Amino acid sequence: MNSILYHLLMTDPYVVCIFIFIAIATLSLWLFKTRYIFFLCLAGAFSLAFMTETLTVGRLICFCVLILLFYLLNKQRPKLLTAGLFTLATLLSLGIIFGIFPPDKLLHTITSVQLSKNTPPLSLTLSINEAVVGLLPLALCIPLSRNRFTWNLVWKKTALITVLIILVFFSAGTFAHLLSWKPHTSSFAFSFLFANFFLVVIPQEAFFRGFLQRQFALFFHKPALKFSAIIFSSVIFSFIQLSFISDWHLLALGFSTSLMIGVLYYITSSIESVIFSHFVLNVIHFFLFT
Repeated sequence: MNSILYHLLMTDPYVVCIFIFIAIATLSLWLFKTRYIFFLCLAGAFSLAFMTETLTVGRLICFCVLILLFYLLNKQRPKLLTAGLFTLATLLSLGIIFGIFPPDKLLHTITSVQLSKNTPPLSLTLSINEAVVGLLPLALCIPLSRNRFTWNLVWKKTALITVLIILVFFSAGTFAHLLSWKPHTSSFAFSFLFANFFLVVIPQEAFFRGFLQRQFALFFHKPALKFSAIIFSSVIFSFIQLSFISDWHLLALGFSTSLMIGVLYYITSSIESVIFSHFVLNVIHFFLFT
């Protein structure tokens, strides 16, 4: 059995169940037109988080306020009111991500994990906060592609721009000695990529592109001004990275990559396209680079 998944099952099976609830909730948004299953699964994840004492009443109240704000943002309202709702939702979301209100509690921490025998050990910290912050707007105010026709319109652009993003990211990272070519396999590849897809990639793209970039762009009519939304969401993304990255070279690489993914979303208007591009980038990074 996958080593990290086995570790979680043996030490904290509640965490695995929480992940499964979140994964099912996420998939239900594409499989069903109704949001009932999403919120039912989310309630299940919250219940288990309460049992493990990693979800407090204060944090639950914050999530409920976010649900209300995202729901209100999905309706046509005066621009000034929309701007106020957008500002409140953004500030509250960032506060939850940074663990400001209320203080954060991690679900689980796994120490001394190695991708392979030749890579340095790292620690994995697991939390549902960023996942929930990203999944709520995905469920309430972000357009989704639920049919092949819509995807057929954007897949060629998505594939082309994804290739460009991969070439730029790994070429720049290697040239700056931030990344090194080191193909490897890992005993916990499945669980790592599973968690990365549902807890990182989808929530991040939903929040930064589907919510921040898309909602900010709606305030403008001229295409040139709409492009400022890409910069806005990328700046916020880099600001969050400051909490765990101190090397400005890495920050610059992350910022430029965020800009390119933002351009992809600007061109396709498809949240699925940026999720695909981001995850492919992470998979290549995981197996081929350190």
